[in-house]
Amino acid sequence: WGKAITAFRAAWDAEPKELSRAQAFADSLSSATYLLANAQLWNDLERALKAEGINHDPLSAAASRLLRNSQQVIPLVEEALAAGFTLNATEVQREGKLAPLTTEFAILLLRRAPVRDVALEVLLTAIRKALLDLAVAGRLPEQLRPEMFDFLCALAAQCFRTEYIYPVSDEEAAQVAALQAEIEDRLQLPDERPPRAALAVLACYRPLDELAAKSTLEAHEVAACHDAFGELITLQIRDAAAERAALPGIEKFAESTCETGRQLAARPAPRWTGVSRGKPAALLAWLTDLFPHADLSSQRFSATPDVLVAGCATGAEAAAAALRYRGARVLATDPEPAALAYGLRRAAALGIENIEWAEAGIIGLAGIERRFDMIDCTNALNYLDEPMAGMRGLRALLKPGGVMRLSLYSELARRAVTLPPPSGDVASSVRRLRHDIFALLDEAPEKGVLAMDGFFVLSQCRDLLFQGERQRFTLRALRQSLDQLDLEFLGFELQPRGLIERYRAKFPEDLGAGDLDNWHMFETENPDFFLAKYTFWVRPRGAAAAG
Repeated sequence: WGKAITAFRAAWDAEPKELSRAQAFADSLSSATYLLANAQLWNDLERALKAEGINHDPLSAAASRLLRNSQQVIPLVEEALAAGFTLNATEVQREGKLAPLTTEFAILLLRRAPVRDVALEVLLTAIRKALLDLAVAGRLPEQLRPEMFDFLCALAAQCFRTEYIYPVSDEEAAQVAALQAEIEDRLQLPDERPPRAALAVLACYRPLDELAAKSTLEAHEVAACHDAFGELITLQIRDAAAERAALPGIEKFAESTCETGRQLAARPAPRWTGVSRGKPAALLAWLTDLFPHADLSSQRFSATPDVLVAGCATGAEAAAAALRYRGARVLATDPEPAALAYGLRRAAALGIENIEWAEAGIIGLAGIERRFDMIDCTNALNYLDEPMAGMRGLRALLKPGGVMRLSLYSELARRAVTLPPPSGDVASSVRRLRHDIFALLDEAPEKGVLAMDGFFVLSQCRDLLFQGERQRFTLRALRQSLDQLDLEFLGFELQPRGLIERYRAKFPEDLGAGDLDNWHMFETENPDFFLAKYTFWVRPRGAAAAG
């Protein structure tokens, strides 16, 4: 791992403005979770976190672990884990106790990616509660050192982007309501300066867009500054307003119903910010790199391939596809217009212009006349009552010689996650269950979910834990489904790419790694291999011969 990181660092040094080099370096640092801390690793992670326009999520686990294990942070973590964390006004104003978390490294992590470390999450939860206590008691200093205020706004950004996944007690809920009422009253006073620190604390619990006086706040001069507070107002108020303004311009292909079984979110999720950057390649070149042993000699795609991303949610996959396939014209569809508006706004912010956004569920796409070189559906099939019907409908939208990239949940990998959909408030149910999992013994099998990225973002955690309404497949069932649809299995898309070597070590004769019966045997022996999901590529049978 160390040698690989060194190589990617050198490549980025050679072309410091090339985003694909920055992304490759950030991706290589995902393995740094297993490396010993040293000054070079701190510098590498901080440098990658500073890079604009890339996906910072691969840095999250390693950066979280490094911060949590630093000598200055360990005592704070131990205090929080012992449920004895305290914070007084003097410590906030002078910043001493929280100084290890007001560094540029810590603030970048909080702003850029979900914190993926349980102990660090416990600490941040305790800090948030201590700040709330001070705010409600009227003892939270308004004049803070810049580093401390930047940390407070970064913590609010972290809570917002993880969809307020941290637990909230009944006492806290009452305190938050009281704090919001007090702030609303103060914002109505004509000469009152908005209480920035108290507002930042409130933003750690709920979006400032929910304030009745949000327009007054947004228009105030303190919200117009190009500082941490101005960025917080943009994140929680201005961006939401921009998405609402974009809604009327989104095309509607069919009447949207919640056909996928997803609960329509009050706010779009997940709230991605960056997208993976690689050098654009032709669709055929991309496939050849993924599946070097597949017969692609007669495969033909347009120089400007038409790509459908069906069930795109908030559009991260659509943005990635628009950047990945050279010359691509992307149609991104989802039944939730708010999710599409989020994707439209984020793509525009990143300068991605080759995406069309349209409201439609998978079943609703059946009536459109357009056909596609490539169809991507990695979010929605698991939610359909009949995933086969969804795959059949998507297959009909392929151009001759087209390909599909699909994802499904594994029955074997998800065997321990069988909870039915929660009743009542979904967010509260997710928070309670996460708290229960935290409390389990380390050897408990349920603790395996802590290693999964989705555990630290509320909407993704809901999908991870509450599987009762999701459709799941075995590889034998997948093979039968593909046979019925007359689809040829090209292979799995595995990250990191080296994972395929584990399969080839067992089945060296299957060079293309395309035998699903072999894969079934492999998964039986390695039941957690597809813990995230099966992501695979298929094409209509006869495509290689027909061209």
